[in-house]
Amino acid sequence: MTTNTTYEQFLQAVDEDCWQTMGMSFNDLPDFPISDYYDAAIQSAKEFDYAVKMCVFDIQADNGLEPLDY
Repeated sequence: MTTNTTYEQFLQAVDEDCWQTMGMSFNDLPDFPISDYYDAAIQSAKEFDYAVKMCVFDIQADNGLEPLDY
């Protein structure tokens, strides 16, 4: 089963996860290459969620925050 997700949906999911884990938007932080984590060929919701979590984990690490293991 394939899922069609857009880059805008990916950005929204990353931003929501940032709010949940750090209490702030990724827009409140220094620039980060979020587009490197998005792939239009994402095949499943699980793959989409994994890409979001990996992106947020790296945003935290890049900004010196202590990310929780996932």
